[in-house]
Amino acid sequence: YDRVEADFGVSGLAGDPAFPPGKGPPLPPAPLAPMGRRVAKAHNRLGWHWWPGPNAIATRDSGPLRACTQRATCMWGCVEGAKGSVDRTHWPQNVQRGVRLITGARVRRLEVDARGLVAGAVYVDRQGVDHFQKASVTVLAASGIGTPRILLLSATSKSPQGLANSSGLVGRRLMMHPFGT
Repeated sequence: YDRVEADFGVSGLAGDPAFPPGKGPPLPPAPLAPMGRRVAKAHNRLGWHWWPGPNAIATRDSGPLRACTQRATCMWGCVEGAKGSVDRTHWPQNVQRGVRLITGARVRRLEVDARGLVAGAVYVDRQGVDHFQKASVTVLAASGIGTPRILLLSATSKSPQGLANSSGLVGRRLMMHPFGT
């Protein structure tokens, strides 16, 4: 957790009694805006616990991240480059080290070898052409909807219900937390 928080420039305040003990985020918390101060005062009057939440938003320059200027555009893209996301924190360095980033690609399914282990992915490019990308290690991180979609589309004769789906629960019982803006 410490490494990930450092990589993503997490800001916050150590010591929240609602969290497990630890050294806390590597960067100081963002300042409370007027509405946040008002809510904090109300919580204090009611005797309720509150704490500035940790965020993957740099409050000072940190590696490839610039300090947040409090423009409140986090949900639509950070023009300052303060929001800790892999396009800023990991991809540029990986591409410099020789990793090939394929954009405009959509995974259709994962292919498995004779042992039943994932051997790579079939993806379609912008022109609709299928490609196979061999991989010795595959990490599937395509969200709560995309991950089960790919697993279910990757059914084989040995796994007719899809990969990792011996329970039949892949793609079921998803709980979404909608956020309106």
